[in-house]
Amino acid sequence: MLYALAAFVLVLVSGVLGFMLIEEDWGLGRAFYFTVITLSTVGYGDEGISETARLFASGLILCGIGTCTYALSQMVQFAVSRQMAWRQKMQRHIDQLEDHFIICGLGRVGQAVSDQFTEAAMPVVVVEQSAERAEWARNEGQLVVEGSATEDEALILAGVQRARGIVCASPSDSDNLVMTLTARELNPDINIIARIDNPQSDTRFKRAGATHVISPAMISGHDIATMLVRPKLAEFLERARTSESGFQMTEISVEPGSSLVGQKIAEFGAKEPTLTFVALQKSDGQTHVRPRANDTLGGGDVLIVAGELDAIARMAERCRGLTATAAAG
Repeated sequence: MLYALAAFVLVLVSGVLGFMLIEEDWGLGRAFYFTVITLSTVGYGDEGISETARLFASGLILCGIGTCTYALSQMVQFAVSRQMAWRQKMQRHIDQLEDHFIICGLGRVGQAVSDQFTEAAMPVVVVEQSAERAEWARNEGQLVVEGSATEDEALILAGVQRARGIVCASPSDSDNLVMTLTARELNPDINIIARIDNPQSDTRFKRAGATHVISPAMISGHDIATMLVRPKLAEFLERARTSESGFQMTEISVEPGSSLVGQKIAEFGAKEPTLTFVALQKSDGQTHVRPRANDTLGGGDVLIVAGELDAIARMAERCRGLTATAAAG
């Protein structure tokens, strides 16, 4: 790139100096002008030059066109290579991810989900076909695979085989159905959340492999009805969702090797009295709503708890495995 620019500048300077030496009455401005129109092969029009200047211009054209073409091609190649290098760097970052989440489609629903993941500092990869929305996501610092999520290649580039969950958030039910089928085929264990506009498609998506099927219209209608009929409950749930008051309801997984494995609910509850244990899902799939005090925690159990953020953070730390805790230290 630098050699190409240097060669172009050298030809330009040579042309200006050559015209100034041949046409002694020419100033720098006129010599530069004639050099530029010579190299661009635009033509002189009514401007006249001497016979010696014509011969010099002929040689300048022969040397200059090749040099300018070479310089231009190098600049284009440089810009393309920079773009490719940047994309390759992003792809290497994606290839290193594990247990991440994938959002297919960055429309209104997909963008709202992406904002929640970003707020929670969760690893996420966006698959978006629109170049404009993909560029916006990249400018926001998100990892992006530009392409159609209905194709195997795009999902594989997004790391679907290593992902924990995928959100099929396209506005088209048919596209979301294809994404669901493809994701389930590539990763039988992945958690698939599919958006639907037609509630009658629920069964079809479940058969295709969707873990959960969400209708934004039905959820919005339910939220509106709850706000009107049970305003205090709606306010409580909203505060728990946004954590504005320092209170939150969340789920915490008890990893194998955690210090809580083998402990009873009452033993940990005595240390964190501000926590409320809403439900306990055992590793065998059984769910206990309002778990009893003598229920024992095991590896792979999932707890639904509500309480202050600090208490939840302390419990989440203790639920981590010993290996993960040591690595974090």
